[in-house]
Amino acid sequence: AGGREPSGVGLLVPRGVLSVVITPIGMMLLTQAFGRQFELPLGAIALVILKAVLLPLAAGMVAQALLPRGPARTPRPAAIIGTVLLAVVALLIVFASRHAILGQFGNGTLLALIAFIVAGLAAGHWLGGPDAQDRVVLALSTASRHPGIALALATFNFPNEPGVTAAILLYLLVNVGVSMVYVTWQRKRIGSASLA
Repeated sequence: AGGREPSGVGLLVPRGVLSVVITPIGMMLLTQAFGRQFELPLGAIALVILKAVLLPLAAGMVAQALLPRGPARTPRPAAIIGTVLLAVVALLIVFASRHAILGQFGNGTLLALIAFIVAGLAAGHWLGGPDAQDRVVLALSTASRHPGIALALATFNFPNEPGVTAAILLYLLVNVGVSMVYVTWQRKRIGSASLA
């Protein structure tokens, strides 16, 4: 997206590990604010982070150590295959949930999600420092949330409300769309700045 890969990985790992602490604090604050009990076992959060962040990162580190030249030759094809598979699975999930997602329109959910994402992008961009590449990475990191944790929270606290899962899926779709606009804008700015 125009940022440096080490910066992205450097934010991903601490965010994942800190979510094990921050998520329970957030649920405690929500419980106090809304007078309804919100909870999620720490083990469930840790399992999501382990499977989605730490194990893939460890596997990449092991592959790099065992095959120092191998991964350097395969990132482009592996990235293309991974992106295509992710897109296919995401489209299947969205297609299967399309009625519930469309049910989220018209009640202000879409506008709230856009405002939340734009605020995250703006905060990350503003706090990202003087380097444009660092601003891109921090902005995208600030605007994104881990869908695995969100789904775990939703299914644990709202097991019979399909609208919650649909709102998470809608958030992911809107986040991709708004972030693509931001990334396109930043690529043009970074490109023109490097040309200057």
